[in-house]
Amino acid sequence: MTLKKPMLAKLSDKAFDDDDWIYEIKFDGYRAVTKIENGKAEMVSRNGHSFNTVYMPLVKELEKIKAKLYLTGKW
Repeated sequence: MTLKKPMLAKLSDKAFDDDDWIYEIKFDGYRAVTKIENGKAEMVSRNGHSFNTVYMPLVKELEKIKAKLYLTGKW
């Protein structure tokens, strides 16, 4: 599976106000992008390193989802 890299946080003097954007506070941790397709989940870091082995219990649960979708998250 080919996944696109997520947008990285960047410093700014102030936040802008736009109804088309949802903000999250940047905490330290791991960001993962997950693609689910045809009963397979691929969870990778923003640098393309697989998280599938480390988070196998989560990957197995994600593979129960019967839809094609992308997820991004941080923990």
